[in-house]
Amino acid sequence: APTVQQYIDAGVTDVTDDNLAAVNAQVGPASTGDSDTTAEIQTLANTGITVPVITLLGDATVSLALGSTYNDAGATAVDNIDGPITSSIATVNPVNVNTVGTYTVTYNVSDAAGNAATQVTREVIIEAVVMTVDGQTYSTVEIGNQIWTASNVSIVPTGFNEGNPEHMDSPTVWTGADGEPGEYYTHFWGTTGTAADEDGYYYTRAAAINVCPAGWRLPSDQDWKDLEQELGMPAGPADHQNLLNRTSWSQHTGVGTQLLAGGTSGFNAKFAGQPHSNRGIYAYFWSSTESYYRQLRSDGSVRRDNGQSTNSMSVRCLKNN
Repeated sequence: APTVQQYIDAGVTDVTDDNLAAVNAQVGPASTGDSDTTAEIQTLANTGITVPVITLLGDATVSLALGSTYNDAGATAVDNIDGPITSSIATVNPVNVNTVGTYTVTYNVSDAAGNAATQVTREVIIEAVVMTVDGQTYSTVEIGNQIWTASNVSIVPTGFNEGNPEHMDSPTVWTGADGEPGEYYTHFWGTTGTAADEDGYYYTRAAAINVCPAGWRLPSDQDWKDLEQELGMPAGPADHQNLLNRTSWSQHTGVGTQLLAGGTSGFNAKFAGQPHSNRGIYAYFWSSTESYYRQLRSDGSVRRDNGQSTNSMSVRCLKNN
């Protein structure tokens, strides 16, 4: 029977001491001797050369939300000569859970004779987080370690939901069917700005607390501070210098500019105003802390104040950690 060296001399590859007997078992009965070409011998030899087999563990395709934790399930490998060689698998895992995209994890292994297994792959899809409620899907934006809805919401509150979507004869009268003050408006009915400024419903604070679905919340005053600080709002040693604790307009306009529509943060705040006024001029957002709110204006300045809970303002939802 031919030796490994004779196969090498004939130009036949991948024949080793480990698989020589198996190769000869295939080549011997079918060989026609000197009339065989190298290609013909190689073809016969290949049938006796068994490569390792990689078996993927878990799903071949995995979809995860942005910011989730990804733990690769791995794979196993076995060779007919070497036995289990799982520990020799070379895994390349490029998955970045903080960046939306489709990633391919690869698994490769060779046996002691150098025979390479067929590469096995897993597709990992990192998807942007969305908030879905009442048949509506809201895109989101990640700023620092927070995930916000990227637009104001238009959701009927689960409580304090006596709405008044129609135009009233007097902007000072906001009355529901029960004769009590209404809690939310579905659209702007003042005269300022344009339809391009509209974004979502307007809510009293009581209604706003009952808007965001499970897994999400109305941001607290501290949540807003965390957002502002992430975008560069400075803090000083005393309250009157600490812009994070102000109850007035902050002239640190870089933060507001980033939050406004077209700003670099992706927050995309529009000047939706209040249901009867200031559309095209201001943006107002409730917090869940007392009656604190945020107000933005076109020069990029940000106002933090504690107003009347019956005021009507916009709502952004923040994903729970």
